[in-house]
Amino acid sequence: MLRELVLAGAVLAALTPSDAAAIVLFNLANSANQSDPGTGVPWTSVAKVSDFTGGSQTGSAVYLGDGYLLTANHVTMNPTVKYVTFDNSTFYEIDSTFNDGVRPYGKQVATNVDMAVIKLTTEPMGQAAASLLTSPGELSAPATLIGWGVGRDPSSTLGSANVDWGNGTTTAKRWGENVPRAFVTVDYQLGSYQAIATITGGASDSPAGLGDSEAGLAYFDSGGGLFQQLDGDWYLIGVNAGTDLASTVFGPDQFTGKTLGSGNYFGRVSSYDTQIIALVPEPGSGILFAGATSILGVLAFMRRRHIARPL
Repeated sequence: MLRELVLAGAVLAALTPSDAAAIVLFNLANSANQSDPGTGVPWTSVAKVSDFTGGSQTGSAVYLGDGYLLTANHVTMNPTVKYVTFDNSTFYEIDSTFNDGVRPYGKQVATNVDMAVIKLTTEPMGQAAASLLTSPGELSAPATLIGWGVGRDPSSTLGSANVDWGNGTTTAKRWGENVPRAFVTVDYQLGSYQAIATITGGASDSPAGLGDSEAGLAYFDSGGGLFQQLDGDWYLIGVNAGTDLASTVFGPDQFTGKTLGSGNYFGRVSSYDTQIIALVPEPGSGILFAGATSILGVLAFMRRRHIARPL
């Protein structure tokens, strides 16, 4: 059965996709996981896409170096929200001249793919960049989700059956963990693209080690990153895209291990690394395109399809 995909970023009502939200943790309060976890994951490379005050927000993005960032395509559609910030203090303007004639700024990675490259007018000197995964390996280990989305509704009791998404007042940069379970096809606009799927909840999807940090996507997480450590190095393996929740609530038992919960979807970087690289100049020292070549993904591609819908 086709399941509707709620996108994780703020979009205009006329757009096809809906937003993906911020990281939501089931057993931890919104104040948790708001600082670098210290594992080596490129925490500082994930930015917020907002206005020049940080007050208006449309999603997240991941810095590639040399002034370029990778984000979800649907994040780029609001012409009034054209700044990024890595610390919610210093803001960098997005270069509106770097566009493909369809969106106000940015260039879509490929037709119907919910990923886009954006460029800043000023390169943020000293800003850490993420490395792109260019070869398979994504289903081999737990991964870390990072985004600037909303958190849980403050009225949702920790450990309760339902976890409601919060509003804009709960927005913060957070990290969580989940396990890539499969490669799937996501329907987007008039076509489809390749994605990585994770699941929130379910005994088989809550291996030892994730614990309270098991997380799902929420509004404004769109464009943030799914990172994985392979052969000792951290790679960006997915771009936060959406969830197939039918509403903004994680239903009963979706984090308790009793039943499988909702799916979260991330544009698969290794499927589009060539197109991403083509949208940036000859890579400078700040842009890292790397592959974990010694790790091979051997699980078959799942042919389950998911359909995106506007909110």
